[in-house]
Amino acid sequence: MAKIKEGYNGKELELRFSGRRNGNAELWIEQHGLPEEGNMIRYRETLSYISLQELQDLKAEIEDAILAITGINRTY
Repeated sequence: MAKIKEGYNGKELELRFSGRRNGNAELWIEQHGLPEEGNMIRYRETLSYISLQELQDLKAEIEDAILAITGINRTY
């Protein structure tokens, strides 16, 4: 589980990934700090299914962000 400490309203955002044998992965996103009443409560936790290609694209995007933050240039 990955936690982003400064999510919405300064509250944590949790990301959980689970691989499945059918070639997809589950991505659970849990946003803390949302109101406990009304319609917003149903958006606190969501589930998405991610293909292997989408996981690879996400990994590349994260790597690119790390490289940009650190000032390292990617060489091909």
